[in-house]
Amino acid sequence: KLPQALIIGVKKGGTRALLEFLRLHPDIRALGSEPHFFDRHYARGLNWYRSMMPKALEGQIVMEKTPRYFVTVDTPQRVHSMSPDVKLIVVVRDPVTRAISDYTQIISKAPNIPSFESLAFKNHTTGLIDSLWSPLWIGLYAQHMEHWLA
Repeated sequence: KLPQALIIGVKKGGTRALLEFLRLHPDIRALGSEPHFFDRHYARGLNWYRSMMPKALEGQIVMEKTPRYFVTVDTPQRVHSMSPDVKLIVVVRDPVTRAISDYTQIISKAPNIPSFESLAFKNHTTGLIDSLWSPLWIGLYAQHMEHWLA
C-alpha cells in the first residue's frame, strides 16, 4: 500500500536516525532506501511507487523517507495528489552545522574541491553569501516550507 507518512527533510538533518528509531516500533513498516518517487521517478506512476513499499498488516503504518522532497518545488503538490491525508515529518537541523556536515560529506567523495569559505561566499570583502550553493540553499528552511504550506 501507499505510505501514510513521509519523512521529508533535510539532508544531513538526522532523517536516517529518525527512520531507524521509528522502524523499531512493531506498527511501523518503513522502506529502508530512499525511493525518490516525487522528485526523480514520478513518471513511473503510483503503481511503481506502491510496489516499492514494504508489505504491511492491517493497522500498521507504512512510511518512507527522502530528504530531497523538502526542497523540491513540485513535490508538495504531487504528495497532496497522492493523498491529502499523508502525514509529513519534517526534520531540520541548525543550518550552519547542517551545511558544514553536507560539505564534509562532499569533500569525502571529492577531496580536491575548494574550501567551504570560498564556496559559501560570493564576495569575501562584503560577506555576501552564495545562497544558491546547495549546502547553504538547503538550509533556507522558511523558503522551502512555503511550498509545503501553500
